[in-house]
Amino acid sequence: MTRAGAAVWMLAMVLAVWSPVALAADNHSAPPPVHLPLRHGPAHPGSALSAGAPQGYIPCDVQRAYHMDLLHASQTTGANQLIAIVDAFDNPNAAADLHAFDAAFGLPDPAFQVSNLGATPGSAINNSWDHEIDLDVQWAHAMAPGAGIALVEVADSNIATLVAGAVFAVNTLGADVVSMSWGTAGEFFSETSLDASLAPTSQIGKPVMYVASAGDLGFGTAWPAASPNVLSVGGTSLAPSTLGYDTQQSHFNCSGMSASAGMNSQNETVWGSPACTSSSCPGTGGGTSSVEPKPQWQLGFGTPGGRSMPDMAMLADPSTGVAVFTNGAWSPYQWGGTSLAAPLWAGVIAMLNQQRHANNLNNLNISPSSFWAYQLAPVNDVVSGASPGHSGDVCQTTAVCTAAPGYDQVTGRGSPLGSVSWQPLGGSISSAPDAASPAPGRLDVFARGPGNALWTRTLTGGQWGAWQSLGGSLTSAPGAVAWSGRRLDVFVRGSDASLWHRWWDGNAWSGWESLGGALSSGPAATSWAEGRLDVFARGTDNALWHRWWAGTSWSSWESQGGSLATEPGAVSWGPNRIDVFAKATDNQLSHRWWDGQRWNGWDSFGGLPSSGPAVASGTAGQLDVFSLTANGRVQHRAYAGRWGDWLALSGQWPSAPAAVSQQNGTVDVFEQGSDGQLWHTTIPSPML
Repeated sequence: MTRAGAAVWMLAMVLAVWSPVALAADNHSAPPPVHLPLRHGPAHPGSALSAGAPQGYIPCDVQRAYHMDLLHASQTTGANQLIAIVDAFDNPNAAADLHAFDAAFGLPDPAFQVSNLGATPGSAINNSWDHEIDLDVQWAHAMAPGAGIALVEVADSNIATLVAGAVFAVNTLGADVVSMSWGTAGEFFSETSLDASLAPTSQIGKPVMYVASAGDLGFGTAWPAASPNVLSVGGTSLAPSTLGYDTQQSHFNCSGMSASAGMNSQNETVWGSPACTSSSCPGTGGGTSSVEPKPQWQLGFGTPGGRSMPDMAMLADPSTGVAVFTNGAWSPYQWGGTSLAAPLWAGVIAMLNQQRHANNLNNLNISPSSFWAYQLAPVNDVVSGASPGHSGDVCQTTAVCTAAPGYDQVTGRGSPLGSVSWQPLGGSISSAPDAASPAPGRLDVFARGPGNALWTRTLTGGQWGAWQSLGGSLTSAPGAVAWSGRRLDVFVRGSDASLWHRWWDGNAWSGWESLGGALSSGPAATSWAEGRLDVFARGTDNALWHRWWAGTSWSSWESQGGSLATEPGAVSWGPNRIDVFAKATDNQLSHRWWDGQRWNGWDSFGGLPSSGPAVASGTAGQLDVFSLTANGRVQHRAYAGRWGDWLALSGQWPSAPAAVSQQNGTVDVFEQGSDGQLWHTTIPSPML
């Protein structure tokens, strides 16, 4: 075992190691033994261990690093999914350890079951399978806290016994996802006969996903990760910025994050040891199988010849490892290996399945027609680092064990980039939407629809009402605002290029009112007090123009200057405060604000948007800004005392987003889909 400050890495069991293999797989006539997770000493060897405290990163660290907190905030937690953890021997403490882990970090206890398939009671204790079981169970649950967990304990660590446990999990327990944090040291001639056991559907026809670790001793293939029927998972390392510079010392929450967490192609790298000088090097497995043929769904990826692995990757480096509660206490080690990456990905699959079920789609699986893993978006493409199997491994010279843009044989397509799920709200809209929230629990959404009229749909009592036409002849997207629970105001550019206005007084909609002007964009509207309205639009001179209502009459039009390339977005976070954003002609997002006495700015805000912005505020001193990127993704930046980084939401969209806060700690985001429907999602606010 490797303790703090030691220079040598070691697996948890001498008899259960990954053996290093050359570029061509070291094939055997019989299955070699299986592996167990690497572990690493505490992050700060000179410091005393905190008694009864976790060592390493904790669930909120990893959730935020991969933006899984976005999924959780939108109620995507793996609900109604069953993740099976298949391991050898019996850990009688698994349930109690999981409960303690959950209690420490505020996670809900899952529906948890244990199926012992002949394992001697207590046989996992002190042979390191106890730690494997706790690692797998606790971290699959940390990723998908709404999923059920089924622990399947088999009698021994023979590969055939473990595979039988996976079959039991699928056909007897009804598992949706099976996590397999074990594998053979190299490949073997008869492995193809076992592939059929990992069938893509259960006996009753339900699609099932098998997730397998790629290995922990550098470049080389192994089974079941090389099976064409599984999702093979490699390993990565996370830089401190990925985790918001949170500490690896004992902690129970993520309040120590001092910067925006989140991985990208610069701060997530291959887990490997490029400078390794020993006969075996810790790092992710990978390579091309000399036993398994390349499946149809992998054509065009990897090297010519056999099945390439891995398919995807996730955190595995023990030096950026995680905390585990095991045998009634916190382990003094932080844990990693692809034994961690596999259950993390199992949790991700459970959440993706939940999203698919919401859209009447089946579970994900790996089948001859499954190209999804290579088309999956969003993912973080890992582009740096290498994982040789041994000193002088030629894989670094040939670059096959080195990360590269696109698919590579150490991280596959990359790691998961959590994002919110979008809900279709129907309709046939032909403009970007806008939205207002008169009160918590109510949303009113507006867009141009059939006949170029203004159309609206309302959410009240948790139910969306039918689409309703408000007439008019629109040549832009609308701008909407609510100044109270019984007042809505909507503004549009009419067919005469002037500003038109219609409002709801709590009982009925008014007629259309012309407010004049010569607009070259759609309007944006905000209100900083009851009876106050501020409307903004781009003029024919590309400047920002402003008109306001102070309770009795409309002001004249006033120029705010600037050089705008799009419609503006505006919001008020309190009395006498207005923030206006727009894409400028230099392709940067620009910001101007009213502080109650004067206008300030314009300030360059960056972002390189391809659309006009949307902006929302849930409370004083807080902003959420959205726009499209060049590839049609919604990007988001939040302010709450400091500006966070730009973060991307899922999907690709043809028009600018809309955003509104119900002042409940979330922001509702709307988009026009390429199918003409209105789409909706919710994210936490602020998200820094």
